[in-house]
Amino acid sequence: MTTFGLITWEYCKTHLEMDDRDKELTELLIFSASAEIEIYTDRNLFEREIRELHDGYLQKEIELRQYPVKEIIKLYCDTTREYTETKLVDPEYYSCNIPSIDGTTETSSEIILTDGYSFPKGRNAIQIIYRTGYKHDEMPENLKRATLELIDWNIKRMRGGQLGAEGLVGISKTRIQTFYEKRMPQHIQDLLTPYKRKRW
Repeated sequence: MTTFGLITWEYCKTHLEMDDRDKELTELLIFSASAEIEIYTDRNLFEREIRELHDGYLQKEIELRQYPVKEIIKLYCDTTREYTETKLVDPEYYSCNIPSIDGTTETSSEIILTDGYSFPKGRNAIQIIYRTGYKHDEMPENLKRATLELIDWNIKRMRGGQLGAEGLVGISKTRIQTFYEKRMPQHIQDLLTPYKRKRW
C-alpha cells in the first residue's frame, strides 16, 4: 500500500469504477502521478515534514518556501551549521502567520522574530523544520481531479499499448496512425497551473 499520494486508492476506485484487481497497478500510478505533479508545480503538496536552510543577513523575517504551512516544529540559528539543541530558538522569540487550511488556501507564511531580535549573518545560518502540504481531506478539488485524470490517462496508455508512442507518423488511404500524447496532457497542465509555486 502506497503511503504517498495526492489521492487514495478508494478515491480512484469510486471515480474510475475500478475493482480490487486494479489496486496494485493503481497504487503504483498514484505514487507516480503525485510525484510528477509535485515536480510540475515545484511544490510539496502532500503533507510532510521538511527541513529548510536560509541565509542570515540580520533580517527580521524569513518567508518559507513551501505552503500551506501547518506547524513550525523547530527553528535553529547557528552560524556553525551544526544545528545542535543549544542553537534551538525558543518559540516565544518568534511567530509565524499560519493560514487556516480549508482545501483552497494558497498563502505563504513568514517566520517573524520578536522586536529587538534579528537572524544572524551567515550562509545557511538558519534551519527551519516545519510541516507543510495538504492531507487527503484538505486537498483542493482541482488537484484531486488532475491527479485522477493523470492516472486514468496512464492506465489507458498502458492497456492500449501506447507507451513510448511518439505521435502521428504517417497517414494513407488504407492506414491511419493514431496520435498519442507522450507527456502530461495540456488540460491536466491547465488544472495544475494555479498551484505552481508562486514567487511573492
